[in-house]
Amino acid sequence: MPLFVAKISIHRIGLTKPKEAVWQNIVSLGGENGWLGTDHLWKLRGAFDRLLGGDGFNKGRPRGRPIKEGDRLDFWLVSDIDPANFRLTLKAQMRLPGFAYLDWYFEEDESGDYLVQRSRFYPLSWWGKFYWYSVLPAHRWVFGYMAKRLAKS
Repeated sequence: MPLFVAKISIHRIGLTKPKEAVWQNIVSLGGENGWLGTDHLWKLRGAFDRLLGGDGFNKGRPRGRPIKEGDRLDFWLVSDIDPANFRLTLKAQMRLPGFAYLDWYFEEDESGDYLVQRSRFYPLSWWGKFYWYSVLPAHRWVFGYMAKRLAKS
């Protein structure tokens, strides 16, 4: 059980196209499709993971069928997917001083529809807390870039 409160980073992007099209972008991530121009950074993180004894960045995703709970998307695991409500949660499968998740879902208000991309980290120790704050600037950039590309491409 995590010792510290979850650390959360959220990107909320207004949609200029139907959420069904954005959803297709989300569920197509990983493997040969890549991570919207940030693959080199994910590969670098994968190399670091291998140094720590993890599996690294294994290119891969299911072929010829929609993703489902339990599938691998590179070093992420599909933890929860609800296509009817356009919700996806990935759990990191890399060596970390805690547990990391990446969520996508949609919100709407009087001004329109929004894609919400949320990264959550549950640190297991003070080292985990230090890790979160040390990678936060890079994560804010990478995840922000990815959310914008998902919503606009």
